[in-house]
Amino acid sequence: MINAPNPASPEESSGTASGVEAIYRAHYAFLNRLAQRSYRVPPDVAENLVQEAFASFAAKKETIHKVRPWLVSAVFNGCRYYWRCRAREEPLPPDIADWIDERAHDLEDRILTRLAVRQAIAGLGKRCQGIIRLRFYDQLAAREMAVRLKTTKKYAEKLLYDCFDQVREIYLRIAGGPS
Repeated sequence: MINAPNPASPEESSGTASGVEAIYRAHYAFLNRLAQRSYRVPPDVAENLVQEAFASFAAKKETIHKVRPWLVSAVFNGCRYYWRCRAREEPLPPDIADWIDERAHDLEDRILTRLAVRQAIAGLGKRCQGIIRLRFYDQLAAREMAVRLKTTKKYAEKLLYDCFDQVREIYLRIAGGPS
């Protein structure tokens, strides 16, 4: 059981600032221990709850007849509210670091970039769209692209370079970068 200091008598003058200060000094340590030990509230939260109880007490001191029970009730209600709010929380698992997907770090930026690139490719002519598709979707090398396009390897590389240049220009216009 928690040892409480001598309670302030109901006759104690609480109308003055020094009366409130005396009540604060007499009950603060007890209320703080009560919140921490009996209601298992973390120390920093317990301190805040006790401060809030005293702030409320200072505002309503004229209507309070039994100071100590009122303060204990105020701290008790604050602790209950604290735990009610925390009841909906679930702690993170201890192996949370293993759950983090490093690839998802800049997911939003990657999605926006993909959308802009798709829009840029859609702005190309049919021939350039076909060349980009051969290179990236079908994953053909320049030699294989030349066979499909019935041309030389050097000309296939030039077409690919020209199509890249067009994609870059359209992408920079979409993304708002320098042209």
